Parts: sequence; structure tokens; C-alpha cells
Amino acid sequence: MKKHYTLFMVCLSFAAFGQSSSPFINLESLDAQGNTMLLGPCSEVVFMRYPYNRWYDKYYSEYTVDSSSAQSFKANTKDIEILIFGATWCGDTRQNLPRFLKILESVELPNAKLRLSNLYLLPFDGSGVEMTL
Repeated sequence: MKKHYTLFMVCLSFAAFGQSSSPFINLESLDAQGNTMLLGPCSEVVFMRYPYNRWYDKYYSEYTVDSSSAQSFKANTKDIEILIFGATWCGDTRQNLPRFLKILESVELPNAKLRLSNLYLLPFDGSGVEMTL
């Protein structure tokens, strides 16, 4: 029993005091109407699950990447990092984010070069990163 307690305390210590570069990722909240929305940093895979996949899949599959433009873009991606601010409640984000991510996939941009952050109803995501731009 003592071993289990010690192991539990060690795990609890790591959880409580461990450092993470992104403590909150794929954080969800409800708006006033009860709709789920993302807040702050997120990964691309979150858009492939409900409720976001209802609009993400539609716009992603409907979009055709212009291969000549994509190749031109790919030639210039070596030294860039992309930070995208969007909002899952915003019509422009719902339409254009899947399309842009499809372009990035076609040029094989490494995920490490892409950061996604979702805004609430105000122009900030809670992490303060938008204030440093």
C-alpha cells in the first residue's frame, strides 16, 4: 500500500509542477447559446471531431488546391512559421481555415511551423501571444 501511495504522490507532483509549453490546448467552452467553441491554442486534429467536423470536412473536401500556386508557395516555406488566429464561431474561419490547411498539407509544411489559436468574442485568445505581434 505504501508503494502505491508513493507512486501516486510522484505522479501527482509531476502533474502539479510539471512544465508544459502549452498548458491549455484544444480548450473548449460554451457560448451564450450553448454552442461549443475552441479557445486559445489548438491542434489541427481537433477539427476532425464533432462539432467542428460538420463544417471543416465540407470546406476541406470541396476545395481544390491550385498545384502551380502551391508549388510556388512551397519553394518559399523554408524559413517561415505560420500563426493563424481564428474563431470556430466565425463564418470566415469556418470557410477558409480548412482550405488553408489543405494548402499547407499539399506543400508538406511541417506541423512544427504551424500554430493555431482561437479567439473568443474579443480579439484575444487568453495567452497574450497576439499582443506580441
